Amino acid sequence: MARRTKAPEPVDAPRPTALSHERRSEILAAAAGPPGAPVLGPPAPGAPVVNAGGAGTWQSDRRITGLFSADSARNSWLLVQGVGWKQLAATSDGGLLAMTAIGRAARDAGLRVDYREQADGRIYELYAW
Repeated sequence: MARRTKAPEPVDAPRPTALSHERRSEILAAAAGPPGAPVLGPPAPGAPVVNAGGAGTWQSDRRITGLFSADSARNSWLLVQGVGWKQLAATSDGGLLAMTAIGRAARDAGLRVDYREQADGRIYELYAW
């Protein structure tokens, strides 16, 4: 039977240090990613969504219960529980397809969604948690 040996204790192992405000800002800026990257992290259960800098109104902790699309270009809708049908913004084909896919995945898995809608009532940003 092979004999187990104890791993040596680390010597001079780096220890966490407090970050300065400037260093924290640098890290957050680097983590922000390219333009258009998500700007929100998953919220704590029951926590309200904070406006991430975009205009519009955030709706939080919603569920998608249905989807609709017709044979016309850029026409995709989500049925939001307790709200009703919301059209997805059609600013680009890829963006519309991505939000439709996120909505479908959220519906299928019963995930929480948070979304930003503009004055025209359309969803421009969608997160599924």
